[in-house]
Amino acid sequence: MLIKLKKDIRYYKKLLKYFFTILLLSSTTLKAANCTVSEAKINFGTITSLEPRTTNGQIAIICSNMTNDISYTLLLMNPDKNLTIENNYNNEKIFFEIFTSPNYLKPWSDEEAIKGVIKNINGNGKVVVPIYAKIKSYNSKRKPAPGEYRARSNIINIKLIY
Repeated sequence: MLIKLKKDIRYYKKLLKYFFTILLLSSTTLKAANCTVSEAKINFGTITSLEPRTTNGQIAIICSNMTNDISYTLLLMNPDKNLTIENNYNNEKIFFEIFTSPNYLKPWSDEEAIKGVIKNINGNGKVVVPIYAKIKSYNSKRKPAPGEYRARSNIINIKLIY
């Protein structure tokens, strides 16, 4: 049994449009924005006594290949671990906490995210997010030696979602 197909020019026009549309879409590569986050840097400086001490730092988010503004979320990935700074000479540790606001009232935790928008400027964007650090008060019981302490262990792990 032979089935005869009805040849209609409109069918072939639609088929041709579909073919060229697929060809056009497959030949152009769509580039998604590429964003990176810098290491969170904080520095308490030289510590001579364990009076309450605070400092601030920053996290930079840099994006390229942007087509529009990008919403972002920063998550602290190790909020339950003890963040420490160490003395270079005798490996003494001082514990500290990270906060999301300059009033040091609410610690940055796994429930607390930092959110914002990166503005697109000619396909690129950058935002600097301030963070705030405070030495935990219970360090006064340990009385580490005075000196310069740097974040050498338990680095601040950050996850960027955009």
